[in-house]
Amino acid sequence: MTKPIKISLIAGLIVLVATVGFFIFYFRQKISLINNFNNFFPNSNQAILLLGQPGLEQYQTDYNTDAIILVYIDTKTESANFIRIPRDLIVEINKRQYKINSLYALGLKKELLEKISDISGFKVSHYVVFDLSLVKEIVDAIGGIDVDLKEPATDWASGFTLAPGVHHLDGKLAEFVIRDRLYPTGDFYRIHNQFLVFQAIKEKIEELPKTKLIGLIGIIQASRRHYETNLEEYQILDFLTKIEKIKSDRFHDIIIDTSHNLLQAGSFRIYFGQIYYDNIYGLIPPFGINHYAEIRNFINDQINQSKQNSNEASST
Repeated sequence: MTKPIKISLIAGLIVLVATVGFFIFYFRQKISLINNFNNFFPNSNQAILLLGQPGLEQYQTDYNTDAIILVYIDTKTESANFIRIPRDLIVEINKRQYKINSLYALGLKKELLEKISDISGFKVSHYVVFDLSLVKEIVDAIGGIDVDLKEPATDWASGFTLAPGVHHLDGKLAEFVIRDRLYPTGDFYRIHNQFLVFQAIKEKIEELPKTKLIGLIGIIQASRRHYETNLEEYQILDFLTKIEKIKSDRFHDIIIDTSHNLLQAGSFRIYFGQIYYDNIYGLIPPFGINHYAEIRNFINDQINQSKQNSNEASST
């Protein structure tokens, strides 16, 4: 064997050993992060804003975030509250009125987090924005989900319908259910179905062994073009593992809508893309734009009620 060949083989072995060593180290780090996540945020509650966009590969429309969900995790009661903010909520920034679902698309991330903090009463500084293609990939990766639809889900174009009842959904059908709002209550109906799908995903992830959970995290990391976040990797792992530990009956849905006298509908002049649009449907609190005290009180009451229900369930 000539000297150049020997050197080439040695170099190849060094690269191979280094590569294997890297992956062993990488996955050991992942396992360590998952097993010791409390070291990052010990006993701390978390509020993270989830923003859902259309699957942009299929729907080349805009970047509006039509799903706006504040996830508030209470580590003391090991519960998660999904606070649903309607996309048609009108907010005012620098004397201009916007629909809240347009703020991210307009590059007003800081203002959006400030508005969500004001609406909810929680300090919100972290967000994850994703398109629905990511949801589709996750559902397929975990082998589908089971969802009990209370109302039919119908595609307005083809007429395809999923009847009420239990369905096993693959990624494509889960994406369809999340999108569908062809129902009298429109967007609020879609908000309810989104909760059903996310809860079903959570229940399926609960069943995953840690090795498969690591694999799912790998899929999420490989799908970076489908999401954007200001969370660090260890914070994402912390969030996912906290969610994974919460029992399904401690997931609570809090919907901000026109009931409980929280919001009222009207026509408004809104600003988008350097243009004003007149007579646009929107929702505002009864006492006017940016008056959120009643909404904050409602959210607080709902969370306290959830805590009481969880404590009563634990004592029985």
